[in-house]
Amino acid sequence: VAELQANYEAKLKTKEELRVKSEQTQIKLERADKLVSGLAGERSRWEKSVGQLRTNIKYLIGDCLLAAGFMSYLGPFISEYRSRVVALWVKHVRDSNIPCNPNFNMTGLLAKPTDVRYWNIQGLPSDQFSTENGVIVTRGRRWPLMIDPQGQAIKWVKNMERERNLKVVDLQQADYIRTLENAIQFGT
Repeated sequence: VAELQANYEAKLKTKEELRVKSEQTQIKLERADKLVSGLAGERSRWEKSVGQLRTNIKYLIGDCLLAAGFMSYLGPFISEYRSRVVALWVKHVRDSNIPCNPNFNMTGLLAKPTDVRYWNIQGLPSDQFSTENGVIVTRGRRWPLMIDPQGQAIKWVKNMERERNLKVVDLQQADYIRTLENAIQFGT
């Protein structure tokens, strides 16, 4: 009888372990089902992204040519003039049988939407002209000259460079020379 009782308790313990494992497996299956269904929606988004990238890669040479021209030559001009020149360039590039996007957008090529959104949060106005200027400032190799009568650019630059301890100096400051010397000598 004692042996049967021990065998019975061992079987009950095994049964309980199997029940717990079954519950855990059921939870894992439910989670896996949620993950697979969630990824199914991502698949269509990924396929769309791949298709768009395949299309854009065909235009890469011409788009890079147009972006380089934009960055090099169009910075000082107003938005309307930039648009007209880019339209002429696109026509000329396409006439020269260089593949380029017929709806060329310099900001779309050189800036990620997340970067543009971050710039907007830091104070850059959200219009196309300001976004183009933001791309020129952040992606250009030369120091930009900013004519800023409304003070928007200086506010944006100060906010963007706050984490890097930007120091703004003025010729009227008493320690102007010392600040400038320290910046040159120590990079501070």
